[in-house]
Amino acid sequence: HRFKDHFEHNGHTVILADPAQPDGHVSSEAPDIVVAIHAYRCRAYLINTNVPFVLVLGGTDVNVDVENQERLRTVQAVARKAVHVVAFTHDMKDRLVSVTPDIAEKVLVLAAAITVAPSMSFCLRSHLGLP
Repeated sequence: HRFKDHFEHNGHTVILADPAQPDGHVSSEAPDIVVAIHAYRCRAYLINTNVPFVLVLGGTDVNVDVENQERLRTVQAVARKAVHVVAFTHDMKDRLVSVTPDIAEKVLVLAAAITVAPSMSFCLRSHLGLP
């Protein structure tokens, strides 16, 4: 939970939730930001929220869901609504941008194996341009 650790270190309260699971939920209090993993899996929450969010793509989003027109439209809608989209590889970014070219500027490549906060003074929110 490297994202969680970084945000907590910078003074944010972090709640890990899986809105795709029957017992998973997002707090009734609106967070100031959501970091969502998997567009299709979290679609119900993300499509209906007014909270800004960063979407972290899952492999299923770009390798499986883009092959199904209904799922593709959902992934595209979620990606368009996101403040930023994080892909773990350039290939993942390219796959999504090839079917949703209008979001190219907001897709960032952040390799899965890197350290997000080499310095605890680094502010991921500021770097991503989030409030």
